[in-house]
Amino acid sequence: MTSILDNLDVFFTRFGVEATFDMEPVTVIFDNNFLVVLDGVESTKPAATLKTSVALDLGMKHKDQITINDKLYQITSIQDDGAGITTLLLENIE
Repeated sequence: MTSILDNLDVFFTRFGVEATFDMEPVTVIFDNNFLVVLDGVESTKPAATLKTSVALDLGMKHKDQITINDKLYQITSIQDDGAGITTLLLENIE
């Protein structure tokens, strides 16, 4: 019997990019949405989505660093959805 977590593997395989966390390769779905903050000030809101089990296995925590697309980011928030997916809110530190 296939679980929903097995289906997540297909999703990450198809849409994921390779990242590096603590010298370990990890597949994430990277999002760097453009947004306007206030009065025309432009910014981005980088985030990485991955399986919660991977985030737990790697011991990800606030202020840790992750490299995605050759850019270094710091984890500012870890949002576990309770259904097997975790979103890391990131800040570009380079």
